[in-house]
Amino acid sequence: MEESMELRNGCACILYHRGKGKVLLQLRTKEEGLFFPGFWSIFGGGLDEGERPEACILRELKEEIRFRPEHIMYWKETPYKEFIFHIFIGLIDLEKEEIALREGEDMGYFSEEEIDKMDIAFDYKQYLLEFFEKREELLLELSQKVVS
Repeated sequence: MEESMELRNGCACILYHRGKGKVLLQLRTKEEGLFFPGFWSIFGGGLDEGERPEACILRELKEEIRFRPEHIMYWKETPYKEFIFHIFIGLIDLEKEEIALREGEDMGYFSEEEIDKMDIAFDYKQYLLEFFEKREELLLELSQKVVS
């Protein structure tokens, strides 16, 4: 009899800076046991037991960069190996120097062209590129979503 593998739920957020036309990425710590050490990633993490994806992403953004977006929306659910990721899109208007990075080695704003050439954790690169491709319609929808 085959054992069923329980999927782990995670949340992640593509943070887009309209003025720059770029997204904010985090450089993951080069730490043993960490998935994709030294790769760039969107911000996020694992859901706590009983936690909803929306609460998870707001908690993770607060923990990792002390930020709460005014506008955020659920975009999609994506499988990756033993994970199910809940992907959100949010707006950020801060300069890098105004953001308190609390997890990871570095962070930066990157364009679609730059991201296409980078090592990105998990399979987030395809979703980042898809975001840029559908950016106008997604941002229109996002502008109507306000975090309460």
